[in-house]
Amino acid sequence: MTDNLLAADGRVIGSRAKATRLRLLDATAKLLRSHGVLELKVVDITREAGTSPATFYQYFADVDTVLLALAETAGENEKARCCRCSAPTGMGPTATPGLVPSWTPTWATGMTTRPSCAAGT
Repeated sequence: MTDNLLAADGRVIGSRAKATRLRLLDATAKLLRSHGVLELKVVDITREAGTSPATFYQYFADVDTVLLALAETAGENEKARCCRCSAPTGMGPTATPGLVPSWTPTWATGMTTRPSCAAGT
């Protein structure tokens, strides 16, 4: 994610606003585990995040926008994870089994929004 996150109206947001935005993303991820995408509603996300729909709309235009932001965040987390969990150089295919333990905890817990790399940190 870039350092300069923007609000829905294009303003750069500060650290407190980033925390609120992250709460909304986390709430969305939590609800996706128990609801279908089509059942996801702004009011449910904001209730889970402990904020209001008006606050939601300061950061996201609609549910589709928050889902896209969540997907972007997950992609960036996985990219960072791959960098930390790479095999030692020169080992080639024989190093692949060593990568599995670093990925297993994330998959076992249902792919959280911000996975960590157990073996690569």
